[in-house]
Amino acid sequence: MNGTRWLLSMTTAAFFVLVGTVPAHAQERVVATIPFDFIVGRMHLPAGQYAIDETANDVASIDTPNGRHFTFALTQADSSAIREDDPHLGFTVLGKDHFLTRIVSDDQAWTIPVTGKAMERQLAAD
Repeated sequence: MNGTRWLLSMTTAAFFVLVGTVPAHAQERVVATIPFDFIVGRMHLPAGQYAIDETANDVASIDTPNGRHFTFALTQADSSAIREDDPHLGFTVLGKDHFLTRIVSDDQAWTIPVTGKAMERQLAAD
């Protein structure tokens, strides 16, 4: 896909899902209802309620309350995040697919690095 077409077909962080945070021991748990199917890394997850926890440095777990859908994601701290933002999730949209790329809690923010080529490879594998 050439660069111009790529920019036209992708909208970065077009959707923000408002979320709540719940203290979970020494970490923060982000709880969100996501109204559309989405992709984290190579894992496709259906719409629904999810809890997101930072399980270790640079690793987040994403799962449903019943544990039926679960994945880990490599993250990077996002020091550029504005701390006055309400907690939310950010998605990068390519065509009709939503890639989770940002997690903002009450006092922390992370990005899930995803390149355009990685998204294209993931979609081609489907």
